[in-house]
Amino acid sequence: MSDAPSIYVSTYAKYNAGNLAGDWLNLEDYADSEDFYKACERLHSDEADPEYMFQTYSGIPAALYSESGGIDRVYDWLDLEDDMRAAVEIYLDQVDGNAEPWEAARRVNAVFDSLEDYAADYLENWFGHDNPALEFLWMYINLRDVAEGLLTGETYAKTDDGTLYIFET
Repeated sequence: MSDAPSIYVSTYAKYNAGNLAGDWLNLEDYADSEDFYKACERLHSDEADPEYMFQTYSGIPAALYSESGGIDRVYDWLDLEDDMRAAVEIYLDQVDGNAEPWEAARRVNAVFDSLEDYAADYLENWFGHDNPALEFLWMYINLRDVAEGLLTGETYAKTDDGTLYIFET
């Protein structure tokens, strides 16, 4: 992801008064949700008991955004390695937006650059990497069709760049 995970933080009192005053907070600047809320408290120290309003976001999965909370889920996602973050974002956006990030991460089974790579990997594992019959058959096999057949009944998602994510059900 190119955008830094950030949230624009204001308060409901300011919003209801027609004031959109607040600021973008980069979530990576804070160790956890507790530190993040301390920063929110400092930002809105002009209110006695501020009710924070997260007006918009950038660089986090849409399924994790909530106008009034849910920061712990975002930090669970931030705690993942970058490649797992991407897979979890795909899972949340295309399979189950209500899943907890750790649950989605547990469901990531495999990632392939394309449908064809998935089919080739499957066939090589099934027939053996050095099987001479498979070497002969490569020119006759439509890997895209094989992949689509293999994916029947699987939970999977494809990205615009062709990356294929397969998830355990």
